[in-house]
Amino acid sequence: MIWIWFLTAPGYVVVAIAFAGLHAGAAAIAPTGPWRTVGRPAAHTLVETIRLGFPFGGVPLATMGISQAGGPLLGTARVGGVVLTTWVVFQLGVALAGPSPVMPRVARRRRPGATGALHGVLGMLGVVVVIVLAGVAPDGEGTGRYITVAAVQGGGEQGTRAIDVPSSVVFERHLEATRSIEPDPELDVVIWPENVIDVNDEPFVGSEQLQLVADEAARLGVPFAVGVTEDAHVTGRGRPDQITNAQVVVRTVIVGERSVTDTERVQLSRFADFVVEKKIAVGTTLQVGDLMSTVAPDTNVLLEIGCPANGGTVFRFSGAFRVVVLPPRPDVRCVLQLLAGDVDVIAEEATEINAGGVVLGSKGTQYAVHLRRTESGPVCEGVVYDNDLLIKTSQNQIPLSTSRSWVFNFATATGELGEISEVVLKQSALVAGRFDVARLRAEGVLTPAKASEIAREESELVALHMEVLKAPANKDARLRLGTRQRAVGSDSARYNLKRVGGELINKEAVKPQASTKTEAAVTKPPRASSAVNSTSTRTMIAADPAARALELVRGGKPAEAVALIRPRVDASSATARDYYALAEAYRALQDRAAARNAAERALAFRNAATALTAAELETLRAIVGRRH
Repeated sequence: MIWIWFLTAPGYVVVAIAFAGLHAGAAAIAPTGPWRTVGRPAAHTLVETIRLGFPFGGVPLATMGISQAGGPLLGTARVGGVVLTTWVVFQLGVALAGPSPVMPRVARRRRPGATGALHGVLGMLGVVVVIVLAGVAPDGEGTGRYITVAAVQGGGEQGTRAIDVPSSVVFERHLEATRSIEPDPELDVVIWPENVIDVNDEPFVGSEQLQLVADEAARLGVPFAVGVTEDAHVTGRGRPDQITNAQVVVRTVIVGERSVTDTERVQLSRFADFVVEKKIAVGTTLQVGDLMSTVAPDTNVLLEIGCPANGGTVFRFSGAFRVVVLPPRPDVRCVLQLLAGDVDVIAEEATEINAGGVVLGSKGTQYAVHLRRTESGPVCEGVVYDNDLLIKTSQNQIPLSTSRSWVFNFATATGELGEISEVVLKQSALVAGRFDVARLRAEGVLTPAKASEIAREESELVALHMEVLKAPANKDARLRLGTRQRAVGSDSARYNLKRVGGELINKEAVKPQASTKTEAAVTKPPRASSAVNSTSTRTMIAADPAARALELVRGGKPAEAVALIRPRVDASSATARDYYALAEAYRALQDRAAARNAAERALAFRNAATALTAAELETLRAIVGRRH
């Protein structure tokens, strides 16, 4: 543990005394008679086990188990992990030291008074059994497949502190070492150590460090695995004292007519791993290099993933598809490679889809990409419904404006501009409508009566989507769509309402053209037992929307509760109680991923302990722990 000395000399002294004290305590409580041969190894193993979790969440460095990293007893870790290996080392040493009937002469050389006793047999017998089990335990077998890895170690003086050596120096040394690597067609991946890149008070995505690493990745033509320390609060996903990594998350899965928590119709292959996970679930985190694909070409599945930078960008895949998550760039935070299938995108930030070398990029755009194989070969079609889309090929750059389509034939390397077909419009409108009502189609809640009501809701939403997709400049249609989406709890309401102007969203003069039932859900004032109580209730609701949202949840209207709170979340004005109400609403809708996310956000508030009751805090912790 001498490494602690380089961090803090007083701390090293304190830690050495504390850990020695733990083992002194073990020696004190262990038996002192012949049974000490068995009791002492158990007591000292208990101390090492405690150190794995205490203090500070565990100090696993400098443990007895590490002594066998290259030793003959390493195989015992396959049977019982580091704890069993620790016990074997202690037990073997104590049994040989005496009292032991096995090697009394060896024991007497160290202690002339050592005597043989049968108690040592028990300990030695246990060690032998463990070693035999380790010898016959499965240890896996090679797959016959290999990858070539370039491991980079930047070098420099050892035992330095971060406050003495700027993180930029560490980064530069690793970058310099990486530049010495020559391009090699057999190279598969480059790996940097942990904490090599430290970005302070800024996100890694968009940083200069990312651009420099991306340049090297492009030069060598392989992906990089780098250790990044990123402040969580700058990405909006934690407190200032936390760090995090960027992620892409599966948000919604729809199979047939139901919104489900997981499905075996979509499989996941992790980067640099040949094992296929034969199920995808809501909340699954996708890392760079991960591949998702449907198991059959006729799969009836819809899947939505969210880009994490601000949660406002979604990619929606329909039918059969294959897609890979690519590394983000400083100017493009969300990058995917579409290998086959269809994807609809609602982008509130820069996105990029690479389809066989055809790159489609946008920001603040609603667009779709269709990659399919025809008799003449693969064809890529890009359509833009709102704003602009830039398409890049190896030869040209094609700017695509609102309501235009561009079809590229890979066989002839030619593209053709045109209008968006009615078939493509209907497909995107149907996909959008089904995702709008996804939370209402929760598994186990879809009664026949409810199914009929949701089908009508979806039909009306699809019609509104068609109206907006055909005429994206029609603010009245977009406002009616956004208001309707908000009423059913759709996350896409934010995109449409923002585009009609925030000042229009709450105007009473602009009424949504919807069915009587839906309009009532949006505009109906709260009930009250008297005129006096009605006035006071309205005042309370205006001041505390969370209370109204919880009332709606208890009244069996969780979708309306979501619609009430979401605008506050979108405007970054939500409180801990707002997120608590949102978590309860999503829980009632059985959207576990959304409920867990809202619960985590509520608990992240510094004033959560005072803003929420003890029961509410316990409920949030239970939601995060998936006990609800």
